[in-house]
Amino acid sequence: LPLPRVNANAVYIEAASLAEVESTLGSLLATLIGASAVTTVLGLGFGIYVATRIFNPLSEISGAAAQIAEGDLSTRLQEGDDPDLDQLVASFNNMTNALQQRIERDARFASDVSHELRSPLMTLTGSSAVLEKRRDEMPEPAQVALDLLSTDIRRFKQLVEDLLEISRFDIGAVELAPAIRDALDRLEATHV
Repeated sequence: LPLPRVNANAVYIEAASLAEVESTLGSLLATLIGASAVTTVLGLGFGIYVATRIFNPLSEISGAAAQIAEGDLSTRLQEGDDPDLDQLVASFNNMTNALQQRIERDARFASDVSHELRSPLMTLTGSSAVLEKRRDEMPEPAQVALDLLSTDIRRFKQLVEDLLEISRFDIGAVELAPAIRDALDRLEATHV
């Protein structure tokens, strides 16, 4: 410090050791580095926890949707402790229930329709057979009409049998491999 009151060109100088300050700053640096490392690890752990908590339910929903797409309609999601997510889970489960009921209803409808069509089809087939026996006694236009009728009855009969087969397959009464083999055998017989 300059000393102006003294009539001499004089300055007051005080020297102090900075070793203690350097030691304090060194320990403060080590503390800050350690605190930064601990904070980073805790932040990373918290981030992983939050991300897992957020994305686990979404991956469960995605997995359940994949199972349903593969045909497992018994798949349901379990409700958790998140009210917002529980609303999504309830909607998903309701949608799956509705889809399952719709598929079962459609399968029952196809089965019921095919069974209901069999009775009149048998009557038509029997009547057609009676007419076929008397074909020679009919005029030519009636024979042509009988041929058309017989062809359509055979086609109708095949459609009803196919519908029955589809409804059996839908309810699981038919295994796929034998049905495919049977279809291939039919194709070989017709040289398609």
